[in-house]
Amino acid sequence: MKEGMPLERVDPVHVRRNGRLWLDFGGCDYLRLAHSPALRQALVRAIQTHGWNVAASRLTTGNHPLYERAERKLARFFGAEAALLMPTGYTAPLAVAQALAGMFTLALVDEEAHVCLQDAAVFLGCPVRVFPHRDVDAVARWVRRLGPGARLILITDGLFGWNGAVAPLAEYRRVLPRNSWLLVDDAHAAGLLGRRGRGSVEEAGISRERLVQTLTLSKALGLYGGVVLCSREIRRRVVERSGCFGGGTPLSPALAAAVETALVELRRALPGRRRVLQEAARLRARLRAAGWEVLETPAPIVALFPADRREARRVIRALESEGIHPPWTEYPGRSAGYFRFMLAPAHTAEHLERLRRALLSVRGAQGRPDAAGRRARAG
Repeated sequence: MKEGMPLERVDPVHVRRNGRLWLDFGGCDYLRLAHSPALRQALVRAIQTHGWNVAASRLTTGNHPLYERAERKLARFFGAEAALLMPTGYTAPLAVAQALAGMFTLALVDEEAHVCLQDAAVFLGCPVRVFPHRDVDAVARWVRRLGPGARLILITDGLFGWNGAVAPLAEYRRVLPRNSWLLVDDAHAAGLLGRRGRGSVEEAGISRERLVQTLTLSKALGLYGGVVLCSREIRRRVVERSGCFGGGTPLSPALAAAVETALVELRRALPGRRRVLQEAARLRARLRAAGWEVLETPAPIVALFPADRREARRVIRALESEGIHPPWTEYPGRSAGYFRFMLAPAHTAEHLERLRRALLSVRGAQGRPDAAGRRARAG
């Protein structure tokens, strides 16, 4: 992989590249709250009042009262017993794994799990086994093989951001022993899935018993930082045992202060999900009719896998002819690049028509699916 080209985001639907404005369907600012005026104002006020940096660990002199206030708000919004802020979403599952080290005899990790989860599994101090993507039967086979004395933790994304696939959390709970744990990273699901935007855990309708949910504030919530949602006991263990938590400078207090505004803005934005999901479903249907194979997902994500480099170049030219920046993606942990489109409430009917026109110009009604597309549909 290599660095992406420099882009300047100028408003909810445009980026500037080499001095020119382009329509943007990329990224993970799902509800475009990163451009919310209310959120911007909250951050400016917080910086002016509280400064930018506590310059110390929360275990020493850096435990600002704003952190506890933000954590109470987050726990209440997501329906968890407790919450703990982390500097980034990437470090949240690492901190959890450091806190849970020694509790398990085996960790089962989805083969498509985000690299932060793969890194986190190493800290658990137990053997790690990878199971096929979203394969409930494979998990059940591991359970039968290990026998009744096993202490398991299953690690997975709730919503796989690279293509929009959703983990079958309820089915995992059905086949796992009662004493098993789930570590679910909901970086992409928080704010998108569930009636109240609580993520894949709410979407699946499962309890939070023996479950830890991690997420980031930098996607649907439009801020920055990580969050651990868990029981009070697990929160205590993370504080006491995690080097990721105690060994560094915490989140900026200004970002913590803005959490309340971000949650208010998220609640206001939630009704807009319905139109976006309908538009995404219509786009997927048109693309299938033209020969593309795309995954059906409850997220506004459309992942397209070109058959070869020649077709990828045709897609790029078609998008650029419509003034759309090509969202070519090389996702961490994946060997091949692809196009990942994300539809947002700020996209107008005219914006969506330009996208449809560009993609349908590459494959007509007799377009052919490809092997990569079949893998995408399988999730």
